[in-house]
Amino acid sequence: EGDLVTWIGRAQDDGFAGVVLNAGAYTHTSIAILDAIKASGVPTVEVHLSNPDAREPFRRRSLVAPACVGSVSGFGAMSYTLAIRGLIAHLERRRPRESRPNVFQNVAHPRSSADRRSADPIPCRRRRSVAALARVFIP
Repeated sequence: EGDLVTWIGRAQDDGFAGVVLNAGAYTHTSIAILDAIKASGVPTVEVHLSNPDAREPFRRRSLVAPACVGSVSGFGAMSYTLAIRGLIAHLERRRPRESRPNVFQNVAHPRSSADRRSADPIPCRRRRSVAALARVFIP
């Protein structure tokens, strides 16, 4: 727990724009992690591989959630991908409008509904940015 608190506290100094955090059982017990997230100065997205609401009653309350910008749960390993996408969207909204790149400006817009369902909303050149941001704190 102490290492996790230290890593979260150093996130901004280490150049992270945000944190994707799976605190495991500490989610339900750690006020120290809650305080570290609040003090870190970086937006944090809480991740759970399973759905805590479908588990034991004591797992349904997250102590760290009030300090997080969002939470993703129940999608297995895909929860990390969804959390990273959500964190990127949050960071993009916080940037001044004039400095935001238009990430969709060169994306071909599919015409059929089948094409729209399968189209990747993140253009190819932006995937590198997603991968760069995907450095997450995992104890």
